[in-house]
Amino acid sequence: MESAVTMLDECQSSIEEEVERVSYAIHACFQRLIDDFAARRCHLMDEVVQEKTSRCKTIRLQKEYLLFQVGNLRSGVESIANVVSASSEEDLLRQSDRLQSKANKLLKSPPNVSPEVCPGMRFDCGWEKLVHDSMQQFGQVNYAHVSPALCTANGLGLSRKMTRGKDAAINVSVVNSNGEPCDETSGTVTVVVYPPSSPRDHSLSSDTSSANTKSIISPASTSPSCLSSYPSLSSNASQDTRLSSPPSRLVAHANSESQQKGTYTCSYIPNEEGEYVVEVCVNGWPIKDSPFIAKVKPGRDYSSIAGHTTRFGREGKGDSMFRTPQGIAIDNQGLVHVADMDNNRIQVFNADGGCIHCFGNRGPNPGQFIEPIGVAIDADGHIIVADQINHRVQVLRHNGQSLRNIGVRGSGTGKFSLPFFVAPFTHGTRGPCYAVTEFGNNRVQIVQSDGMSVSTFGSKGSGKGQFLQPAGIAVSGDLLIYVADHNNHRIQVFDIDGKYQTEFGTFGTCSGELNRPCGVTLDAAGNVLVSEYSNNRMQVFSANKYESLAVIGKSSDLKHPTGIAVDKTGKIYLASEHHITVF
Repeated sequence: MESAVTMLDECQSSIEEEVERVSYAIHACFQRLIDDFAARRCHLMDEVVQEKTSRCKTIRLQKEYLLFQVGNLRSGVESIANVVSASSEEDLLRQSDRLQSKANKLLKSPPNVSPEVCPGMRFDCGWEKLVHDSMQQFGQVNYAHVSPALCTANGLGLSRKMTRGKDAAINVSVVNSNGEPCDETSGTVTVVVYPPSSPRDHSLSSDTSSANTKSIISPASTSPSCLSSYPSLSSNASQDTRLSSPPSRLVAHANSESQQKGTYTCSYIPNEEGEYVVEVCVNGWPIKDSPFIAKVKPGRDYSSIAGHTTRFGREGKGDSMFRTPQGIAIDNQGLVHVADMDNNRIQVFNADGGCIHCFGNRGPNPGQFIEPIGVAIDADGHIIVADQINHRVQVLRHNGQSLRNIGVRGSGTGKFSLPFFVAPFTHGTRGPCYAVTEFGNNRVQIVQSDGMSVSTFGSKGSGKGQFLQPAGIAVSGDLLIYVADHNNHRIQVFDIDGKYQTEFGTFGTCSGELNRPCGVTLDAAGNVLVSEYSNNRMQVFSANKYESLAVIGKSSDLKHPTGIAVDKTGKIYLASEHHITVF
């Protein structure tokens, strides 16, 4: 506590010194400007005096010349007058021609009596308004010191929706006392993470020097030596950011480059279920809302699933009856939506399998379907249907009222050929979007919710990023796209821009192998659930590593499973033949 008081005293002394230094800098800057303006004023005044001298000289010379001409004229006139007064009439007649010539000569070239210069001097400031406006914004006092109490942090690494084994990022916004982003910190930014198995020691909460910490280096200091200058970071932690016990405290690994002005990022991989305590400090002081509580949702133990818990539906055309059910989607209220393909409709059930209502019939009009396959629920609660034979995606209200149709038949941008499954997601800049697999075009197309096509990727083939009749599709919270590559017997993974990332699964019947995967979805822990049409089963793959965790279902229980969905409680709904099986 006493050391903290000493630190505050030193901080106050530093502030006073900085105020004195900045005040001197402001005075010196403006004095330079005053000197420059004074010099400019003297220069302009010198120009005015020089112009005055020049003009007055011109006027004086012109005046002297005119007076000289007046004298000549006056002398000539007097000479002629004297001759006239002294001569007789006879003499005047004899001298008339000479006198006339002399008079004409005096009048022949009258001098220029107009001034060669005239008043017309004025001062044009020119840039006065611009200079005035600029002066209002001239100079800026930069507050370089970080204000920890105003700094903030966000990201998946601070949320209660983390996935075990998945990278969780933290974004730290560093600001000064005015709340303005700082280009660089005046100290260090540290992040300390306490996993559930190693509770946070509150007595050490304000002293991170003894903890395993790693600074988030500012953009000006990104050399490898800077990144390795913290010997307290364990060698294990420097090579793996997974958090498990022991040790009790590990720091998130920091990226060395700022994503934007004043924002720095780091990440870690939580490897345990439960609550994580995350401390974020600047110069050893906690930022706003620190410490944070993050949480990894508990995942389901799929190895304990012995068989299905319930099953509903049977073959037929009535309510609660199916003819080849396909896609399944579950909304926020837990209602189960099923694409009843050969009945050309969507049926809605409660969690227990009781039919609530259904909508749609065969046809090309809005609200009608021809063999619908995929069904999904977007963030607005709208029902999205891949209307296969109508080669379009329909967006409907919860009661089945059509809002809009997206796409027509074709292979160009914004067109579909046998759209199969659809997965809604929200993109940071594009907003609500739908990822759609096209069985006929062997590609994935991403469209915005208003129908504008954003991108397409994929082509027919068996190479990386190619498809042979892509079926199920899912988009994770970190915007990875999982595609069930039906006849290539694999799951391919892409980033949100369609760039190939990885794949898993090969043709076969063993664990980890696939035979015509159809539906794909993700659970709360990020595990990937896949229905296998020709193996008559579903398989669960681990998040991140994509290792087979469990094979669920027997050929006698399931026949050609297709759509698959997981509700908030972890229950699995699987469409197969003429019923829905719940695990």
